Amino acid sequence: MSDIGLYALTKVFAGALSAVMTGPLGSTDLPDVDLSAAISGNMNGYSAQVYGPDGSSLGFAGQGSGASPSVMDLPDRFIQALLSVEDARFGSHPGVDPVAVAAAAIDTLRGNKRGGSTLTQQVVKNAITGSDQTMDRKVREAILAVRVQDSLPPERIIQGYLANAWFGRGQDGAMGAARAWFGKEWADIELHEAAFLAGLLKGPAYYDPIKYPDRARGRRDTVLRMMRARDMITDEEMAVAISMPLDVISAERSDALMGALPRWTASGIHEDMSRYGLTNRSDIASGILDITTTISPDWQSLAQEALIAGIGRIGRSGPAYSVEGALPAYGEDLKGGVMAALRKEAASGLATTRKTGRIIVASATAGSVSAIVDRGYGDLEWEKVDFDEGKLGFLPRKGDVLAYRRVENQIILQASAQVQGAVVVMDPWSGAVLASVGGTDPDLYPFDRSRAMRQPGSSLKPFLWARAIEEGMRYSDMVEDIERNYQTNTGEIWRPRNYDGSQSGLIPLFVALEESSNLVAASLVDRLGVDALGQITEIAGVYDWGGMRRHPSSALGASETTLTRMAAGYAAFANGGLVVSPHHISKISKNGKALWTPRGPDGYAIATQYTTDDISSMLYGVTARGTAYSAFKDLKLPVAGKTGTTQDYRDAWFMSYTPGVVVAVWVGRDDFKPIPGNLSGSRAAAPIAKAIYAGALNEGLLNENGHRADQDQRIEWPPALLDMNGRSGAARGGYVADGYVVDDPFKRPAAGAVFIQRDTGSSAVEDLRPVDGLDAILSAPESTTPIPQAEQDAWFDQPPNNGGYLDTVEDPNAIFTRPSREITPPTPSGNPVFKNPW
Repeated sequence: MSDIGLYALTKVFAGALSAVMTGPLGSTDLPDVDLSAAISGNMNGYSAQVYGPDGSSLGFAGQGSGASPSVMDLPDRFIQALLSVEDARFGSHPGVDPVAVAAAAIDTLRGNKRGGSTLTQQVVKNAITGSDQTMDRKVREAILAVRVQDSLPPERIIQGYLANAWFGRGQDGAMGAARAWFGKEWADIELHEAAFLAGLLKGPAYYDPIKYPDRARGRRDTVLRMMRARDMITDEEMAVAISMPLDVISAERSDALMGALPRWTASGIHEDMSRYGLTNRSDIASGILDITTTISPDWQSLAQEALIAGIGRIGRSGPAYSVEGALPAYGEDLKGGVMAALRKEAASGLATTRKTGRIIVASATAGSVSAIVDRGYGDLEWEKVDFDEGKLGFLPRKGDVLAYRRVENQIILQASAQVQGAVVVMDPWSGAVLASVGGTDPDLYPFDRSRAMRQPGSSLKPFLWARAIEEGMRYSDMVEDIERNYQTNTGEIWRPRNYDGSQSGLIPLFVALEESSNLVAASLVDRLGVDALGQITEIAGVYDWGGMRRHPSSALGASETTLTRMAAGYAAFANGGLVVSPHHISKISKNGKALWTPRGPDGYAIATQYTTDDISSMLYGVTARGTAYSAFKDLKLPVAGKTGTTQDYRDAWFMSYTPGVVVAVWVGRDDFKPIPGNLSGSRAAAPIAKAIYAGALNEGLLNENGHRADQDQRIEWPPALLDMNGRSGAARGGYVADGYVVDDPFKRPAAGAVFIQRDTGSSAVEDLRPVDGLDAILSAPESTTPIPQAEQDAWFDQPPNNGGYLDTVEDPNAIFTRPSREITPPTPSGNPVFKNPW
């Protein structure tokens, strides 16, 4: 039968199969999907040369999935080689090839098991149906392949295949494959190199020429002979190509070309590409881009060093993970379902990278372990590994999962930090990320924690305070630092507590933020409503619109967000209220033509500058005399900041800023266990931020008033410290004056006493006196409804251990005197383009 007749017969058969299997008598449901969009939608990667803010070349970056040049830009010989090994009859079949299926069946009967899927079927499997080994999936794949072949031009199908083809060396997609293996661009690839790259798709690790040179040359030569058999090349061309040495570049050279860009910078660029929908653009998913990043090498180095040093002081090192259950004895078979499950469990605790693998300790003695070695691909292997306990820092035990590096055929075990962290440094005026560090070691742990969803704890409170001020409250208003029950909209009873169990009665609003009162936060969210907090945090970009959980515990930071989003939210406090969009890319261009630049602030604000000035003063009080005083007492730079600590010490935060920079720090564990030593934000995260500010001062990145050297002084700094008589002049010369911080621990009255305000008809504080007996003041009986444990848990912050809330007068009641500030706030002086978000 001719190809034309076979083509027509196959198409008729596929149509009949579709009608039967998807009709009333069939059991197959086809997905309701736009085939063209599904195939093209998979081409959503990019490949780029990255440049720093100063124009210096930083390295090559790309996100593999979909990163494929146009088929028209690839060498013809590569496309020919690809089709010769993947689908020699492409174009002669309607999407399913009965000839290939029959040949595969015969080969399988002879003991050479292989598939008979066409290139089109593989595209459909990757983009639509998945790879479940079921007959139903194969039927859907065949039907859809015929439809794809009938509706899309051949070049679109080939490009859809290459967009998700795995070439090894980190290349998921064809874009960087030529560079990764030969250090060349596609246009410079020779015939024998094109044949190797096409043949590599069968198994990049298996045909790696560095490890298996004979196997790799044999595969290349097989592809060349298949090309000759199909008259794609001549005998002479084949002979010359087979005689050529297979000179691929080293893995180290490949890394230098393809992965020289620091991991965290590459991660930030990919975050922007995803956040702003750039990988879905055809002009970005094809060809080599030029990307200019906002990441400053100076700030990045400073942030990395501070994080590594800070984490090193907090937690010990040890195994990355420990598997449970029985382990085989050394030398036993490592195949089968039990070992597959064991491998999967170990992988859940520790990923492999191009530079690191993992071992599972089967038995251990002093200085040596018998271990199952897992490279992340291929078979598991046994190996005895020697180690230096002094250098490793601990003695491995049976079941421990450790990372390793292989140096000159020797396995070097790597201890894993039990605590991790992340840092984001941002320009508060534009949202440009100046530094982003996602962890202590990207080779061991490539996961970027600056993008991890974690509970922000008390670091979210300034947004609630800002909304309260926007609703008419003043920084000096007295608020309830008193335990009480709250009923949620679902009928639950919520009773938050302060970190230390204290309650001080009525205290000024600014004192409540400086001392991170959970009780005041609960009172405010009850008064304003959870939606009010949701609105301001979502406008600020801390959450997506509607993304904050509508529960009062969100006022204590129980609703998860990311460090980068929090940094962008705090930027609005630093710049007078304007909302910024965080970005790691300042420009994307191709062939000299700009394709994308970030959107600057568009005039939307979270609050007026009058409000953000008040918040800045309160947060300056946090470092000058509040929860972060211990960390910042020796720093000769005024910094506004807020600590945050979550339930069971799982997360420690410190959010901070000056007019020149936002510094955001998170510390915690990837397994959500408590931080060793039960460290709070003031003890775990704030010292890391302090080290960054100190380094920036020493290196001239910030001046003594907190402005960057490359920016104009746009806002007066430092903010005035607040007291009940107005704004204090205690700050001078860019730091808190000597002797301003007094020794009296925390100026609250004796336990059991509270302050109440006489009803004078005025919003000013007229006359305050201590009164005993909380129940009498609250006039609210205790609820008899059981409180769920989850709602009793507090998101707290640690009170200061230094001098607490301070004033120059020793009398603890002196702060409760009549305020001198006007009751009616003046007209805001900032944000001339302010757009009221409410």
